[in-house]
Amino acid sequence: MPNSQLLSDRDRPLMNLNPRQLASSVLRVACIAMLLTCFTATGHASPALRKELSRICDRVATILTAKGVSTIAVGSFTGPATFPSSGGPGIIQILKEELETRQIEVVRQAQFGLKGNFAMTELKADSPFPVAPSERQVAVRVTVTMVDQFDNPVTEFVAAGNSTEKRESEQITLQDEETITKLIGITTSLDPAASLKERNQHIRDQFTGAQQFGSIRDQMLFSDATSPFGIQLLVGDAVREIVPTQAFAYVALQEGETYSIRIHNQADFDAAVALSIDGISSFAFSAIHDPSGSPTSEYYLVPARSDITIRGWFRSTTDVHEFTVTPASESAAAQLKQTTKLGTITASFRAAWRHGSPPPRDEQVGTKGAGSQALGTGLGALIPQDSQVVQRDIGVLRSTVSLRYDRPDR
Repeated sequence: MPNSQLLSDRDRPLMNLNPRQLASSVLRVACIAMLLTCFTATGHASPALRKELSRICDRVATILTAKGVSTIAVGSFTGPATFPSSGGPGIIQILKEELETRQIEVVRQAQFGLKGNFAMTELKADSPFPVAPSERQVAVRVTVTMVDQFDNPVTEFVAAGNSTEKRESEQITLQDEETITKLIGITTSLDPAASLKERNQHIRDQFTGAQQFGSIRDQMLFSDATSPFGIQLLVGDAVREIVPTQAFAYVALQEGETYSIRIHNQADFDAAVALSIDGISSFAFSAIHDPSGSPTSEYYLVPARSDITIRGWFRSTTDVHEFTVTPASESAAAQLKQTTKLGTITASFRAAWRHGSPPPRDEQVGTKGAGSQALGTGLGALIPQDSQVVQRDIGVLRSTVSLRYDRPDR
């Protein structure tokens, strides 16, 4: 079996940059290469989301320290009622990591807790990212509430952010594509040379159903009929059939089955791929951490015109925990207190190239412009899978593919 390659984050991209601005500050990463190759990076969603949640964790830590408390519970973060999204565990995982770096222990029962929700929102002229009245652009809004044991909002939490406005929660509004597509679980293709407005419209169209869920070709799910980036699921050596249901692509998995994810790159350049299951990065349970305590990997490197097979949750450069279908209450997400709206696998694709080598022509580097019960995936047996770490530069988000394995219509 081939090995895999992993990629590593050195310079975090700035929040809410348009595609070409993001390309002009290209992300240098260290990758896990198949051998499996991976890139190392902090975070299970976008750096923009981590930056905003980190700011909230600063406030939480200050409040708890003043009260002489060093523990907190983190409850569920629910997604939109109208769209089956599995991003909640990813939010919880970031909060847990950021709080623990501030010497705040996350426990099951505590005197104080955090809870919240996330949803798509349309931007208005007076929003954090103003738009013209005729434009209809979208962002993702994350709402965080700090509560006491009786579920009463902690007044200092919001007052610290804006003492003149009475609110019970703190809201984060993010327009960056990485946050939107990963949290919501959207399948779409994004032209790296397009303007921010055009790319945002593609995301909006998929979310509202104006575009199809993607393209199924030879039991591989691609973001559209011409995209070179796709995924498929295998149980044992057999490819599991992908079927359309409502506006989503679905593959049937049964409790107790162990599966692998095959990632396809039919482009003529290497791709960096971030993989999440039930909203959690496939690297979330890594035994290899950076000084902040976060996993040091986030991307797999898929060479041009090839594929790699990911057999489980990354643990080290020699082994993984199998992807095993469990009841939602026993899933990896359940370890983060999230057991609803699971069952989504999302792969996000970017171009990757060696530092000092030219990127793909369209990258525009240096330019400026515009069952009867819910299921989840748990940590299965520890099995061998060799990896190595390499260095690559990566470009803007080009494609996201989301495949559901727990029917969103039941």
